[in-house]
Amino acid sequence: MKVIIHFGPPKTGTSAIQNWLLEHRELLIKYGIYYPEHILDSNGVSSGNASAVFETQKSKFKDARLKKPALIEEARKHKCRTLLLSSESFMRRLPVLARLFPKANFIGYVRPPYELLESGYNQRVKQGGEVDKFKLEQAKKINHLKKFGPMISEIGAEKFTLRPYEPSIFFKNDIICDFLETLIPKFNNEQELKPSKQINLSYTLEALELKRWLNSIELERPLLRKVHLVLQSIKEGTSSFSVLTKDEYEAQKTASIQDINDLNDICEIDNYAELISSIEHKSQKTAVSQEISDEQKMDLLKVVAQRVPELTGALKEKGITF
Repeated sequence: MKVIIHFGPPKTGTSAIQNWLLEHRELLIKYGIYYPEHILDSNGVSSGNASAVFETQKSKFKDARLKKPALIEEARKHKCRTLLLSSESFMRRLPVLARLFPKANFIGYVRPPYELLESGYNQRVKQGGEVDKFKLEQAKKINHLKKFGPMISEIGAEKFTLRPYEPSIFFKNDIICDFLETLIPKFNNEQELKPSKQINLSYTLEALELKRWLNSIELERPLLRKVHLVLQSIKEGTSSFSVLTKDEYEAQKTASIQDINDLNDICEIDNYAELISSIEHKSQKTAVSQEISDEQKMDLLKVVAQRVPELTGALKEKGITF
């Protein structure tokens, strides 16, 4: 049984890929690829196949080994010779997965770290309860390249395919087409694909600031989760922005190029030269101050409260009315 493991990492289109794979499981089976089912939230986001291999975040190798036979058997039952697994949580467990599936091949996307500074912060506000404004020193700690580079060295670069996360370089300029070109080279010639859906979108500036304020009020997590799903679906507002200064942006671009060079020395990245060129020529989004007016905050709060009615009562208990 051939095993292919897509490990993300986070913020590299993983949700869009998983959404497509889940919707096209039967089509994949026709190509001899079995992709286990998993759930999606209302915005099409999921943890992929994480629970199919690891019951919890603390599961050990011995626990995963008990789940492996069922996965293999299910693939065989569907007459598939390839088992495909996908989860961005797999990135931190690559050595365990390599031990669990000794002959597995791994697919991952390389996104310049400087692009993750703000998107990672956005994610912490969305689902991590972040209440502080963006701080560069804290954001710089999120550098997936430095995390999985050493693991690739340990497992063996020959088992990895690394693709650039850059729309202008994607096969047919689409993340799904690019992933499938790596997974099933003949697929794009035999099937006509619709453009991939945009999944797990970033907040607008207004939504970001409202959620950051709500995080500070210590509301119940299930309620904040409902608020998050609404805010992520809102498209009105400032959608293209940067909270980095120009000098910070340029310095982080330079550092990212060095990080990618270091990773390429460990494991050759497909279209490496094109990726470096795209970074060098990319311009910063419009720089903004990380703040909105009280009027903007209240207007958006009313919109959210219409879709999450219990928010009004919860805020009233905290002495906040609007």
